[in-house]
Amino acid sequence: MNYEASPMSLERHQDEAAAFIDDWAPWTHFLTGTYPGDRSPSAFNRDYRCLRDLLSGIGGDAHVPIALATGPQQNGTPHIHMLVAVPPTYAGDATWLIRRHWHRLTGGNAQVRRYASSRRAGKYLAGHSTWELDYACPRIGRCRRGPCVLVTSPITLT
Repeated sequence: MNYEASPMSLERHQDEAAAFIDDWAPWTHFLTGTYPGDRSPSAFNRDYRCLRDLLSGIGGDAHVPIALATGPQQNGTPHIHMLVAVPPTYAGDATWLIRRHWHRLTGGNAQVRRYASSRRAGKYLAGHSTWELDYACPRIGRCRRGPCVLVTSPITLT
């Protein structure tokens, strides 16, 4: 497939993008995170990097796939939706760990649920104006290549 940025691509190809997100990884958890008040873009990015670092620890030597969408809450502050594929080798309670870490980082609340394909989370993420596919890499901080962002929206599937 050829991926090309286009302002209309999210609306025109939302179903294709949703299927791409749903099929991209064996998702295990869905997170909705909110902030208690105003959040600057730099603070939001820092919070996401910290959460990605936590997920890289969960993965051990494996990459942990992440699909992330952001959007404004009704009060205008950002909120986050994230799909995570926790490796089956992780023996802990990922739901509790992610929820606790989000609250500690932001002071906000997080709903973390086990992923159910019937709920069509990919379509929900693809409906936001900003989404990306990413990996929580075990080499964060040691990699010379920089961040491992794979695909960012909007995309045109051709």
